[in-house]
Amino acid sequence: MHFLPPIVIRVLSSLLRIFEGVLCARLVLKMFGLGGGNVIIAQIYHYTDRAVAPFNGIFLPSPVFSFFVDWATVLAIAAYGIVGYAVLRFLELFERPGMREIYISGDR
Repeated sequence: MHFLPPIVIRVLSSLLRIFEGVLCARLVLKMFGLGGGNVIIAQIYHYTDRAVAPFNGIFLPSPVFSFFVDWATVLAIAAYGIVGYAVLRFLELFERPGMREIYISGDR
C-alpha cells in the first residue's frame, strides 16, 4: 500500500487556509463596500469570483447594522471549509502510521 508523506497533507492544509483567508478578505472588503478601484482589491475579487459563483443568488446581500453581508461569500467559506476538512481527514487515512509524530518532532 502506498502512503502519503505528511508534507503533502501539511501543504494542502496550508493552501486551504490561504484560500479561506482570501475569501475572508473578500467578505470584509464587501462588508465595507469597497469596490474594485484599487488593484489589490480588484485582484481579490477577480480570483474569488469563480469560487463564490456557485453560491450567488441563494441569499441576497442584506444589511447587518451598517454593513452589507455578502451571504454568497459566507456560504462559500463554510462549504469550502467543510469539504476541505473532509478531504484532509480522508487523506490522513493514507498517511504512514507514526510518520506524523516523527515529522512534527523533527526526528528522522
